Amino acid sequence: MNGSSQVWGTDGVSATSPVSSVKVFTMSSGTSGTLAATIPTGNATLGTTGTCRADEVAYDPTDSLFIVANDADNPPYVSLISVNANPASDAVVAQIKFPNATGGIEQAVFDAKTDLFYVNIPGVELAVIDPTTKSLSTSYPQPNCKSSGLTLDPTTQQLLVSCSINPQGSMLMDARTGAVLARFPQVSGADEIWYDTGTNDFYLGANRMTSDGYVTGIPTPVIGVISAGGTRQVPRATWLQNFATGGTTTNTHSVAVDPTNHQVFVPVAGVGVAVLAKTPSTTGL
Repeated sequence: MNGSSQVWGTDGVSATSPVSSVKVFTMSSGTSGTLAATIPTGNATLGTTGTCRADEVAYDPTDSLFIVANDADNPPYVSLISVNANPASDAVVAQIKFPNATGGIEQAVFDAKTDLFYVNIPGVELAVIDPTTKSLSTSYPQPNCKSSGLTLDPTTQQLLVSCSINPQGSMLMDARTGAVLARFPQVSGADEIWYDTGTNDFYLGANRMTSDGYVTGIPTPVIGVISAGGTRQVPRATWLQNFATGGTTTNTHSVAVDPTNHQVFVPVAGVGVAVLAKTPSTTGL
């Protein structure tokens, strides 16, 4: 971050550390580093306690800010933390509370073209935060969607939103206007999402997917694949494939993609990490 070899991670609470925090590590190599700073996300001056975990995060390299959600606190809130070459200078610079976030706070992304953060407030809205004013700028409704995962196609400025089990499925939104551009009923019940810059595809960790898109359906966990593309004015995102991850309770809610070789990494609870690869003759996996 900020031109420095740093890794940032969130932490919960414990008997010895009763306040949630963000930990900053300075890396000396690709496999080793040193804890350089611990930044509490509870701030009495700003009226927060940090009694629950620090969770979802995103990074703004334009304004050198890191956003982190305390999704389980009452009320839930996000913290904006300054990012410096010297981690000792890092600090919480603002916090925004979401008393309406009864379902917590989920994934956030930063759009360099709008210079804005977008944060999922499940069942309520997509919150838009201005890092310049360090405040809530506006919010977009997310109809028929209890949102979780969020990722951005930076070229078209289209946001893919994963929704809980829902016959209308996942949702594509315009980052500038909040307009709903498309729905993908083929895949719902997803948590985290990833965008592969190399293939222009979205991947969804749909561990709660069911056979018919309803909560009463048969559990059919999958990794969903949706192509991005088109332009901001003419979106051409298309559902490509659902790759079954097996079983009925597999917790395959997380997904990451290597943009150089396009391998897809899926942690499987109690098993390990599954590695999926695109084949040269087909789209999807």
